[in-house]
Amino acid sequence: MTLLTRFLPYAQTIAWLACLVLFQIEKSQAQAFDCGSNGSYGAINIAQNATVTLQVPPDGVFHCTTVTLANGARLNFTPNALNTPVYIVAQGNVQALRVAYIDVSGQSPIGRSIAGGMPGLGGFAGGAGSSDSSKPSGAGNGPGGGLRSVASGNNLGFGGNGSYRTAVTDAYLGTPGPTYGNSLLIPLVGGSGGAGTAGFT
Repeated sequence: MTLLTRFLPYAQTIAWLACLVLFQIEKSQAQAFDCGSNGSYGAINIAQNATVTLQVPPDGVFHCTTVTLANGARLNFTPNALNTPVYIVAQGNVQALRVAYIDVSGQSPIGRSIAGGMPGLGGFAGGAGSSDSSKPSGAGNGPGGGLRSVASGNNLGFGGNGSYRTAVTDAYLGTPGPTYGNSLLIPLVGGSGGAGTAGFT
């Protein structure tokens, strides 16, 4: 059994991670491994340099027969209503050839948007910004959400980064959120959002 995961982060991604598990059952194995796939989704097969976006099922699980990503293939997802993590389980082989991408990242706010950044699959959104210097920005969402900030005079208040297993600090930013989770990704919990910026116009 081979565990294959690949994530393509955006710059300054607010929600780090939603969790995706791929199992490969090799024909040479004497004893098969049952990862729970019933095969109802069929095969995922993405051609060379092609980009495919799949709607995440309500429970977040793709029950595949096989999964093949050719060189340069890119797999994106449209989140379900609950923005659950995504699992891909297969009855047969899972192959990612050379350079292939499975993208579960979030997105940073566009410009000086009041709205927080969008989360990745299974992750949590960023906190809202504040254009009123007398009001603090919104804290990041999730168990490791970045702490909110306030403006000081003509200086903007930059909120803290969201955390997962590591708290990312920066001299120009506020206090990051607390850490949580583990290297095994069990249970599957996504990354938390960073706080917004306070005081911009």
